[in-house]
Amino acid sequence: MFFPFSKRNPQNQNNLHNRSKGMILPTPRLILRDFEANDWNRVFEYQSEPEYARFNSWNQRTAKDVKAFVNRFIDWQYETPRTRYQLAIVLRSEQKVIGNCGVRSTSPWNDAEIGFELDRQYWHQGYATEAANAVLEFAFTRLNLPQVRAHCVSENLASAAVLRRLGMTFEKTDRNSLWMKDQWWNTDHFVLPRTSWERSFRGEHAGRAQMQ
Repeated sequence: MFFPFSKRNPQNQNNLHNRSKGMILPTPRLILRDFEANDWNRVFEYQSEPEYARFNSWNQRTAKDVKAFVNRFIDWQYETPRTRYQLAIVLRSEQKVIGNCGVRSTSPWNDAEIGFELDRQYWHQGYATEAANAVLEFAFTRLNLPQVRAHCVSENLASAAVLRRLGMTFEKTDRNSLWMKDQWWNTDHFVLPRTSWERSFRGEHAGRAQMQ
C-alpha cells in the first residue's frame, strides 16, 4: 500500500503542516478538530459499547487504554512535518464528541489511509460520510495526495458502505490477513485516486450551482 506523494517544495510542505496544529474542518452538521486531553471521557463512553468492540481487537476498554488512544492522536499534532491527522468529530447541535476521522501516512511522501469510527448512537445518519468527505477534501486539496486508501474487516458491511459512498473503489480482499479474537479475518481494500475525487467534486459543485 505504498505510493509516492506528489513532489512539492519541502519548505512549503513544512509550513503547511506547522500551520495545521489546532486545525478545524467544519461541515454543515459537524466540526472536526484536533483532539484535546479531556476528550477521552466521551471516547471511553462509546468505545465501551459491546457493538463497538465487534470488529476491534479488544473485548473491553479501560480508562487507561482510552487515555493512551487519545494521547497518541494529540502527540501526532506536534510531529514535524505532520503526516498523521486523526480528528475528533463534534456534533454541532450537541457540542459533543461522537467519533473520530482522519488521514494518516507513514512519511511525507508515502502511503496514506483514511480511517473513522462513530458512536453507535449516531450510526445511520450520514455523519461518518460527512466527516470523511471533509477529510478527503483536506487530503487532496491541502496535502495534495495522489490517492487515499482504506481497509476494513470484510464482515464490517457498514464501514464498506461508507467507503463506497465516498467514491472509493474496491481493490481486493485479503483472505485470512488479520488475526483477531482467536480467529482469522478477511480484509477488504479500497482506493480513491485524486483524479476520480476531483471529477466527482467538480460534478457535485456544478450541480449545486445549476440548482441555485
